[in-house]
Amino acid sequence: MKVYWSNRLGCVICSANASRSGLGGSNQKEAGVYLPPNVVDIKRLWNYAKPKPIQKGDLKRLARESDRASRQRANGSKEPPPDFLEWYNQLGPSDWKLGYWEEAAPFAKSAVKTAKERFGVMQPHQMLTVKQGQAKPFEWHLTFKLPGGTSLDWLYVDFIIKVDRSDKAAFYKEHPYQAVQANSPVEYPPPPFKLDKAFRTAFKQAIVTYGQERIKTIDTVRPPKAVTAGEPDYEVGYRNPPKATRFRPGRSGNPWGRPKGSRNSGTLLQRALDETVAVPDGGTERRMSKRELFYKTLVARSLTEPQYAALLLKTMERHDLITADDPVHRIEVSFVKPQRNEGTDS
Repeated sequence: MKVYWSNRLGCVICSANASRSGLGGSNQKEAGVYLPPNVVDIKRLWNYAKPKPIQKGDLKRLARESDRASRQRANGSKEPPPDFLEWYNQLGPSDWKLGYWEEAAPFAKSAVKTAKERFGVMQPHQMLTVKQGQAKPFEWHLTFKLPGGTSLDWLYVDFIIKVDRSDKAAFYKEHPYQAVQANSPVEYPPPPFKLDKAFRTAFKQAIVTYGQERIKTIDTVRPPKAVTAGEPDYEVGYRNPPKATRFRPGRSGNPWGRPKGSRNSGTLLQRALDETVAVPDGGTERRMSKRELFYKTLVARSLTEPQYAALLLKTMERHDLITADDPVHRIEVSFVKPQRNEGTDS
């Protein structure tokens, strides 16, 4: 279970999951049970649970197991995935791998047979040719086409199949295995992040910056930091977001915000109060600012109207215009229940 404990505020106990949803990385909300202070014996709970520091690998393992359970339930979750930056900044982001392809390849005969027997589909949804050990079941692979880094798509690995050499149309000597996704995307848990227009543009630039030929020679299919950061020698971290997703120089981060040069509400109010108006004064006219006229009107109306008197007192307190020597008058009002006289009809 997850336990949030405070000596002063009490304790909240939630479910035991530590997946992306449980850590607040999606729109899913989590419920817990609140217990007031001194109800939970935290020392006893600590000794019983024997907690240890959570490592990044633990969170990745829990995320994979959560995805596996979701896939086995075939729940068709509609929970939208986060965007790339939200995923990148999560605590222990869910794991994924890169997978490029240069030309379309047919499904292996053995892959079609396995998909039909195990998943009940006439033909798998998609696949990726890989080397031995590059892919495992229940993993996400971000697939794209070279050159250019186009045709971005997520592939969820249901099973790995070795292509027989006799299947000449599907057999590739350098990549003799196929990582296969049997069903359509709606049958799977949400991918690590969504492939929106901003990410697709940044990804293409990252591939060019890293080097398209260099992508083909990397030993692992896990995404290099240089690709996710967008620059080979750029270290992503605190106050150093990926270059590919930074705001562009000379371009507003909020193009729909207040236009440059426009005045805010405080400036406009200041100018309006400083304007002068003509006010009748004993048969003549006297010019004064609207600010002065406001306060003169407030003082005058407070003599006869209680609500303005209360506003005047608050204004005087705010400006320290009430001293300890000023007399303070208090009116107490009490309400009593009316008594009915006996012997009357009213």
